[in-house]
Amino acid sequence: MANPNIVNVTTITGHLSVVNNVGTSNSTLITNASSSGKLAKIYSINVSNTTTSNVGVYVVVTRGGTEYSIAHNVTVPANSTVVVVTKDNGVYLNEGDTCNVRASTGSSLDVTCSYELIS
Repeated sequence: MANPNIVNVTTITGHLSVVNNVGTSNSTLITNASSSGKLAKIYSINVSNTTTSNVGVYVVVTRGGTEYSIAHNVTVPANSTVVVVTKDNGVYLNEGDTCNVRASTGSSLDVTCSYELIS
């Protein structure tokens, strides 16, 4: 696993990942394969609650089987949106990393994630 040198970038492609009706088990937002030769940079993660009750959201990066929290049981108020990641606090995913999302109550949250693949 060798992440690309981002000083010598040849390609940057923008992507949008969407997960509707997030469940209580991990749903994958982004997977950066272990031999991709790319670096993924997350620019935004927005979580929208489509219900009339508050719901907790968990956003994690999984690396080598271990989860690292970006957001841990953050309350998303009823019928509202919470911004978890912005361009100002972006997150890089190395080769082999995955970004997952889950909810405290199933089928309550929609998540959008803007990111770039850099090589």
